[in-house]
Amino acid sequence: ASVGQVVKFSKLSMIMFNGKRGLSLCRDSTIAFPSTLGVATEEAKWWAALLVKSPMRIIDVHDVDSDCVISVCGIIGTMTTELKRVRDETKELLCIRLTDRTGCVDVRSWSHSESDFSSLLERPVMLRRVRVTSFGGLKILELLEGPGTVLVADFDGADDLSLYWQE
Repeated sequence: ASVGQVVKFSKLSMIMFNGKRGLSLCRDSTIAFPSTLGVATEEAKWWAALLVKSPMRIIDVHDVDSDCVISVCGIIGTMTTELKRVRDETKELLCIRLTDRTGCVDVRSWSHSESDFSSLLERPVMLRRVRVTSFGGLKILELLEGPGTVLVADFDGADDLSLYWQE
């Protein structure tokens, strides 16, 4: 429920992991969701602007830095669910292969299921606000939870993607 909301953290620790700086919660850390009540903060404007950002071609996704949030469109070519062991618990990982004329990229989610996308298999889809990450040297996209990632089935360029898939 907090995805897309402005949040304020206090008393964090700066950490270094694999040569990258990060923030870590401490015992004294606090988290607050300040009431913006109609006030458009810079963070809220940035988040909303991601919904109108032009989608990238899949070949260009592979050049984007990890942890960026982008939009991308393509055909859902395949979809599988893998069972993974996470902290002594079996969880389902949804794996989608998104493709366009320029290539393909894998999209993953721990919080979505195949039923969320079954009607879109082998059809054009635009994913707005997906997180770019890397695994084994390859770029992978992650769906954001809740209202984070937005699926769009009717968009400019969908007809061209359908033609590509029929070739």
